[in-house]
Amino acid sequence: MIARCRHSVLDSKEIYKRTGDVPNVVFCNGAIVEDDDEAKIYYGAADQVVCLATTTVDERVWACYEG
Repeated sequence: MIARCRHSVLDSKEIYKRTGDVPNVVFCNGAIVEDDDEAKIYYGAADQVVCLATTTVDERVWACYEG
């Protein structure tokens, strides 16, 4: 490991992530990186819903080095 984000990439702050079969849990199911550097992160929340977060690879890399 070269670097690590200080803060979680995924959190359980929204109500739909906090209520369900398994409350207060988010879990990554996979990611796709597009040719334009966009990263699509698919994740589950509270064992009830499937969600999609988008970012760029550069944003995620720089987040690992921020204090």
